[in-house]
Amino acid sequence: MVFAISALAVRQYRAAGVPAERVVPFGYFVTDTGARRHMGDAPESMQVPELAVAFVGALIERKGLRPLLDAVRSLRSRGTRIRLDVYGPGDPSRYCFDGIGTRYCGRVPFGHAQNTIAAYDLLAMPSLHDGWGVVVNEALLAGVPVLCSAATGAGALVRKWGCGLVVDTPDAESLASALKSVAAARSGLVEMGRRAESLRELLQPSYAARYMLQCLESGHEMAARPPCPWYDA
Repeated sequence: MVFAISALAVRQYRAAGVPAERVVPFGYFVTDTGARRHMGDAPESMQVPELAVAFVGALIERKGLRPLLDAVRSLRSRGTRIRLDVYGPGDPSRYCFDGIGTRYCGRVPFGHAQNTIAAYDLLAMPSLHDGWGVVVNEALLAGVPVLCSAATGAGALVRKWGCGLVVDTPDAESLASALKSVAAARSGLVEMGRRAESLRELLQPSYAARYMLQCLESGHEMAARPPCPWYDA
């Protein structure tokens, strides 16, 4: 039995000839640190005017940082109140951070990503391709909505549960459109945050372990396999 991490991996294993009944849709899971984002219920006129966005990942082309920076700069030039803070290993001199609307904030210590992301309104992960993207889990565990690309494995989770936005093409124009819609409607951001919070139990490693055991037992007993709780495969 193969536990495939992402809907794309499920399709790839099936295309490679693994019988469909032997491929189990699965994911990637990390420990919940307990950090939480508290999003209020105040009317939009009472919300903090600047949308605080975090990017947590390596400073490499595959992670889609460059078009994300372009999107934020474009929005700011047109009056949108938005800030992007970037965390991760790599060479920040390869990117144009202005220190105000786009800032490089260094690396996040191992195990502290959820705590860092909890301080923001939104996590952005516009990867050009990514097997899963565990920082998506860390954001959702904190109750923080996610903007990611369809090429990010965890994007299927975000799309199914409505706990963020998924762009099919992670270019600057698509990212700017998505970010503008979030900045203009904070009530939608609050609702996406609530949906993220509702996923907390499903994202626990213990929950994933029980699901794995159920799938293994169903194969041994020739019983129906439980449906994937995280995304449609």
